[in-house]
Amino acid sequence: MGPRPLAIACVLKVGQWHNGHILSEYQPKHVQWMARMVAAHVTVPHRFVCLSDVLVPGVETIPLEEGWPGWWSKMELFRHDLGRVFYLDLDTVIVGNIDGLLEHPHRFTALHSFAHDLQHTLGSGLMAWDGPRMDLFDEFKSRAGYHMDHCKRRGCWGDQGFIGGHVGEWEAWQRLFPGEVISYKADLKHGRRPPAPGAKVVCFHGKPKPWEVTHSWITK
Repeated sequence: MGPRPLAIACVLKVGQWHNGHILSEYQPKHVQWMARMVAAHVTVPHRFVCLSDVLVPGVETIPLEEGWPGWWSKMELFRHDLGRVFYLDLDTVIVGNIDGLLEHPHRFTALHSFAHDLQHTLGSGLMAWDGPRMDLFDEFKSRAGYHMDHCKRRGCWGDQGFIGGHVGEWEAWQRLFPGEVISYKADLKHGRRPPAPGAKVVCFHGKPKPWEVTHSWITK
């Protein structure tokens, strides 16, 4: 048997979302922008899919069902069997071919925090796993209000705090692929440096968003 099908996935919850310190707003055009980057930088067979509460023209869309706010909608990813999943936050920029990242035999891979004092903690902006992970979905859904209230502190922040506390063993992109998955703030010094030639993915976390800045390596 060959490898299971590959899904490159994102999540769009429309409207403004205040995550405690940053006001964010995502729209279908951000999904379409991500789809164009994927098409330009992926050659291996895949499907590109978005979980959303609206239809995204030109993109395969799976309806969100739970009505969870903001980033908590990402938890619905774990209920679906999409095969091998490569997930990106919508404020992620692909700057090189990512076939190598996609073809790795992931059990569960995520970012480690870009903050030097929190590198043991999981970041959910870029993840990969072989799904589904109903254990994560079922536990969150069973006590969604509790988990959303509990994960509001440094070291256990948001959906990534919940995932990190319940996923079990995981690997970090930065250790598997040194120099290929980088931070706009930490590695590129808020854009004062361009990505090095070996970089594949630039993670924007917080502000600014990729569409709020202008750099030659960000396609619009």
